[in-house]
Amino acid sequence: MGVKIQKSFALLASHRNFYLSSLFVFIVYLRPIFSQWVYSDEYHLFANDSLAGEHARKDGSLFGEVIYSNVSRNLVSSPSDLWRLRVLSFLCLLLVLSAVAKKISQKNPNPTLQFLIPVTLLLPAPMTFISWSLMWQASFGILLSFFACQFWADNSSNLRLISILFLSLSFLISTYSAFSYFGFFIAISILSKTETVIVLRKLLDTIKLFVISGLLATTLIFIHVHFYGLQLNGRVSLVQNTELLEKIIWVTTRPIAVSSRFFDISSPSELNAFSVFVIVVSVIIAGLIHQSKNSKTDSSLRVIIFFACSALAITPIVITSSNQIEFRYIFGTSWCFFTVFSYFIVEHIGKFRSIERSVIASLLIAGAITTSLNFERQFLSPYNSKVQYLTSQIQKCENSRDGLIGIAIIPPKAPFPVRENLGMFSQVTDLASSWVPVPSVQAILAAHGHKEVKVILKSKRDENLDKFCAIDLEEYRNQLISER
Repeated sequence: MGVKIQKSFALLASHRNFYLSSLFVFIVYLRPIFSQWVYSDEYHLFANDSLAGEHARKDGSLFGEVIYSNVSRNLVSSPSDLWRLRVLSFLCLLLVLSAVAKKISQKNPNPTLQFLIPVTLLLPAPMTFISWSLMWQASFGILLSFFACQFWADNSSNLRLISILFLSLSFLISTYSAFSYFGFFIAISILSKTETVIVLRKLLDTIKLFVISGLLATTLIFIHVHFYGLQLNGRVSLVQNTELLEKIIWVTTRPIAVSSRFFDISSPSELNAFSVFVIVVSVIIAGLIHQSKNSKTDSSLRVIIFFACSALAITPIVITSSNQIEFRYIFGTSWCFFTVFSYFIVEHIGKFRSIERSVIASLLIAGAITTSLNFERQFLSPYNSKVQYLTSQIQKCENSRDGLIGIAIIPPKAPFPVRENLGMFSQVTDLASSWVPVPSVQAILAAHGHKEVKVILKSKRDENLDKFCAIDLEEYRNQLISER
């Protein structure tokens, strides 16, 4: 008993830096998690329809739809409840990173790495997974995928069966989440200084698991398509032969390049994107070559494996016809690039302890500041602005001669303005999405005791309002333009 207690305290001490860094990161996320705000698809959690769940099914997310209908919707009944899902997302990702930290410390006890790993939660991709509460399901998918691969590596027959089940469920939540594992895999291998031959053998064995689980998940989707009338969304289609060259160029210049930008979500110029990409990749390649000096294998093989895993981590956007670039789709590659790049920088200056501590402190500060700014600009400020405008319009309807009979939302004359940012971060308001205006107004009405008021979205500006009170989004568009 005494020996077990000593080992437990020794393990706790070895991960003290991880826990301290995690606590700091959680403090950074207090505002994003516990502020009351709603974004995009989250409005469907309060509605009586099943549109979001059905949309998930059409994306092939069969298990994701089950979780949405039986867990997410049961945990949330109003905007004030969304923090529960955000906490779940944070915990799922923290569990993964805790397991990552423990695996690395077994072969590389460098305490600085224990500080570094939780900092990765401040990157734009994890920030999106945590802040956007409905994305907790994707975080859960990452958790399932990670432990499925760990169980598979144990070579136990029973655990391997569980692995196939877990990874198949991860596929049926989000293929992006499932394939994110390859980013963790290669980063763990590099930070643990694992021999290239062993890395290659483990990689091929892991790919075998993905093939088996992928076939099982595909079979289940096939059954739902052919026997239960499931109609898949168009974006699920595979890339065509005529699109291959364009796809290769896009993957290199978009998701891979963006993965090297770390905390920066701004849409860069071509020169800026190329320069940053070259610097980050050069450091990684130099580090990989240096790490291979004492190995019998060619250093180029280690470099090839790294970039092969980086590509595998974004397999869903590589093989499908969709060319939508967002940080939430490149979780694995952005996490991997940042971790490996930072590790080689820290390792290079490791002899200068004061500089090493300064680098880690700088990363923590940079991550904290950018996460707070990105959250404010992307989520909280636009939400408060939208609610303030819609509330004022609803009050005008209440004070009108006919009272609050019904509300017709009129679309703007032109698209809403956007920011010079990447992907979803470019939005100034989620009202730009056609499915958001009606539930946004309904949520405000419900908060003011008007649950029965009918709300419709007009497809054209000149349609007859039929005594409905009008909320003209053109006014809000002009307001946003004037505020820029």
